[in-house]
Amino acid sequence: LVHPHMQLMALPFLSPEMQNQISRACEHQSHFDCCLKCSILRDELLAEGPSSTRLVYESRHFLVAVPFAGRACHVSIVPRFHRHSWIDIDSTELEDLAFVLQLTMEAVYHLLDDPSYIINIFSVDTEKLISESPENLKD
Repeated sequence: LVHPHMQLMALPFLSPEMQNQISRACEHQSHFDCCLKCSILRDELLAEGPSSTRLVYESRHFLVAVPFAGRACHVSIVPRFHRHSWIDIDSTELEDLAFVLQLTMEAVYHLLDDPSYIINIFSVDTEKLISESPENLKD
């Protein structure tokens, strides 16, 4: 019996792992004057060299990539343009994201024999959160 199941969880706090990721991102921003996620998950993928081999698919608005070495079956979908929030993407980008997500999930389903999976979405979706973020996380 095939039974798709989804849970949505929004937390009013940051986990220690997320706090660590944000701290590292702030340090990177201070040191290199650029976003860590954009550097690793976008710029390196689009450059010539070994990192470009991690690029699985690219659309007009998004990139799909796998890590060099990481957790089994980890896939990242990242926007081509830096954003703090997924809420402010326009309808064209949303349609593109839907297509890329569907394509990625079909590949995972067929290549890995319908595995269980978790989708994580990180987004700073309110002006209050953005205003409380360290200066270097703001646009």
